[in-house]
Amino acid sequence: MTEKDSRLARRALLRVPAVGAGAAGLAVLSGRPAAAAAPRPSTVYDVTTWRHSTDRAVTCYTDIGAVINDIIADIKKRQPKQSSKPGAVIHIPPGDYPLKTRVTVDVSYLTIRGDGHGFTSSSIRYNAGDTSGWHEIWPGGSRIRVENTDGENEAFLVARGGEPRLSSVVFDNFCLDGISFTPHQNSYENGKVGIRVDTANDAFRIERMGFVYLEHALIVRDADALSVHGNFIAECGSCVELIGSGQASKVTDNHIGAGYI
Repeated sequence: MTEKDSRLARRALLRVPAVGAGAAGLAVLSGRPAAAAAPRPSTVYDVTTWRHSTDRAVTCYTDIGAVINDIIADIKKRQPKQSSKPGAVIHIPPGDYPLKTRVTVDVSYLTIRGDGHGFTSSSIRYNAGDTSGWHEIWPGGSRIRVENTDGENEAFLVARGGEPRLSSVVFDNFCLDGISFTPHQNSYENGKVGIRVDTANDAFRIERMGFVYLEHALIVRDADALSVHGNFIAECGSCVELIGSGQASKVTDNHIGAGYI
């Protein structure tokens, strides 16, 4: 092959469309930058990567409540227009996360979603005696340990004044673990509330959740078109409380029960 033929062949190679893994290599040969991965939308948040806006020492591993509150503040800052508030998704990957600060949800169209309800019986473990040989002893999945060192009772308080009422808030597929009861493990008393919805609401969904060892798992006031479906709600002092007025709501296909008495 002559030098001229070699140059022609090289130019022909560079004109071939890049396919699969060879795309980046051909882009380099042709002087074009390789395509960057698509950025995550600003409406999707991950608690494990979020950096608290005012206190870098606060992470989901020190206080997931403070982290989620900070994310909700960011959502409100990014969506100030009345005509465009699509909401957001807050993702909780599998892990153990202490909640020391109550989360206040006061925005519509918010989904808080984990990757596993993680329910297991704490009552059996507390009443079993020696568990040193057990494979695991605590709930798992995307597990929030409700510690509430801020003096509040709820892990999540959902409430907002004014009009319209809150709409389309979703709690999906994570675990709220009240950890222990007092004064003993069969009292079903610790003052802790998993989720309290305290103002009128529409089209809320609480689905695929795990609630365990809470004095009150779920309290919803003035519900319209509420769906409480497919949850494990057990070993709680009270499992589901619908209070005030309500309509067009359903509580279906849940595992509800007590523990040792």
